Amino acid sequence: MSELTRAPSSELGSRFGSRFVDPRVAVTPSQAALNILRWRWHRHVGVFGVVGLVALVLAGGVWFGVHEPAQAETERLLRAKVNS
Repeated sequence: MSELTRAPSSELGSRFGSRFVDPRVAVTPSQAALNILRWRWHRHVGVFGVVGLVALVLAGGVWFGVHEPAQAETERLLRAKVNS
């Protein structure tokens, strides 16, 4: 096949399939480090770990967004009732 009839490398894809990074594409060291971190995170935490972390963040949001202001309002009302 001559150079004129070959498809561009972006259309060929990787010989390893779509799940892997094309080895012909240059990756900066920071991108490589981020890819390794992302892979380790996914391998060790998984889907259930991410769901658990999201639940913890939502619980913290409810605690500080709803519970704390309600408790402060309750204490204010009790102080007002005691002082009156």
